[in-house]
Amino acid sequence: MIEVLLLSLYTGSLFMLVSVVAPVLLREKEYKDLAGRFYGRILARFYMVALSLLMLKIVLGGLKLMDIVLLSLLLLSYSLSLYMKKEKRKLGNIDLISVHHPMRVRFRRLSYLSLSLFLLQFFVAMYHLFHTVNEHKAGEIAPAGYILSLKGAIQIARHRTEYVRSERCACKTTG
Repeated sequence: MIEVLLLSLYTGSLFMLVSVVAPVLLREKEYKDLAGRFYGRILARFYMVALSLLMLKIVLGGLKLMDIVLLSLLLLSYSLSLYMKKEKRKLGNIDLISVHHPMRVRFRRLSYLSLSLFLLQFFVAMYHLFHTVNEHKAGEIAPAGYILSLKGAIQIARHRTEYVRSERCACKTTG
């Protein structure tokens, strides 16, 4: 059952990173450089926590194919993050560079790729969590709780989308 807890923590941290932290920091308009530095620090801590959770899950629960997939995706994300850090150093202060500059466009595409990898990790982790819960046959409480949390996550995503749409409409009417 510890596998379920570790996978839940891993999946939850991915959810927070993809749905809360990244959108808030990466949509910053005026202080992109500062927001990017905060995001980089958050990612550095996330990688330590995520790797620890996955390794602990493997040690305590045994190695499975999905663990290898998750670990590979995490290491790929980490490698991309290191590459982006190197590219960012070449750019300097991103606020001083035109949005249309080729290096900044390339960096933005790398950011989208990074976020897409995190989203893929989230879906793979959810799949793995669902199957781990079913393997343990923890009774009706765990699968029901899992389904409720998934429904809650979907409702949060829908609410967030509606909020963003209403904000856009408000900006159009005032601007």
